Amino acid sequence: MKRPDSFAQMTFKKTTAPLHQRKRPADTEGGQEIWLLTMSDLMMLLMIFFILFFTIIYARHLSARPATADVNVEAAASEPEAQPAITKEPVPPPAQVAREQAEPMDATFSELQRTLAQSSGWQDVLIERRRENLVLTFPEQIIFDSGQADLKTAAQPVLQTIAQFIDAHPALVVEIQGHTDSRPIRNLRYPSNWELSAARATQVARALVDRGISPVRITARGFGEYHPVSDNETEEGRGKNRRVEIRLAATPTEG
Repeated sequence: MKRPDSFAQMTFKKTTAPLHQRKRPADTEGGQEIWLLTMSDLMMLLMIFFILFFTIIYARHLSARPATADVNVEAAASEPEAQPAITKEPVPPPAQVAREQAEPMDATFSELQRTLAQSSGWQDVLIERRRENLVLTFPEQIIFDSGQADLKTAAQPVLQTIAQFIDAHPALVVEIQGHTDSRPIRNLRYPSNWELSAARATQVARALVDRGISPVRITARGFGEYHPVSDNETEEGRGKNRRVEIRLAATPTEG
C-alpha cells in the first residue's frame, strides 16, 4: 500500500529542550510564607503560656490573703487610736534646786569644822565653802619643806582626821591641787614648779589612799605658779601661793 504524498512530506520537529535551557517553575506564594505561619504559631503558644502563668500566680495571691482583709478599713481608720497616758513630773524651780543642793553641803561643812576642831594641828589649815566645794588649804610650811615633796610628820594627824571624815561620807569626791610661787626651781628631781606641785598633790593623795580612801574617788593635779592667790612680789604673798588644797564635792547624780 502506498502512503499518501502528504504523509511522506510531513516532518517531525524535536520539542524537547536541553536540560540546561529548561525554566524552573516559579515558587508559589504559599512556599514563601511557610516560615511566617510557623513563627505565628510559636508566638501564640508563648502568649498562652504567659496567660496561664500569671493566672496561677494571681490565684495563689488571692488564696494567701488573710480573712480580715474584708474589714471595713474606713471605719477602722475613723476610730482614734488609744494613746498611753504620759505623766510629767513637775520640774522644781532653779532656786529650789539650788537650795536643796546647798543644804546637804552646809551640813557637811559644819560637820567638817567640828571634826577638825577636835584634832590637833589644824589651826593653820584654812576651811572655806566655795560654791559647791569644801576647800581645805594647807600652807607649805605645815606639810612640806621648801622645794620638797615629802610630807612632814606634823601633817599626819590632820590627814588622818580628814581621811576618816571622807570615809564617813561616801558621796564625796576628792580633788587635791598643788600650787607654788613664781620663783623658778630647777633640779634633777623637779625641773620646774609644775613637777613640784604635781608631786606634792600626789603625796597627799597617796597619804589618803594609805588610810583607806579609794583611789577612784581621788584626783591629783599640779598647777605650778599659774593659779596664785596673792602677789608674788612679797614674801608674804609667795608664802600664801605655796599651798596644797583638798577640795571635797558631792558626787554628781546620774540622770
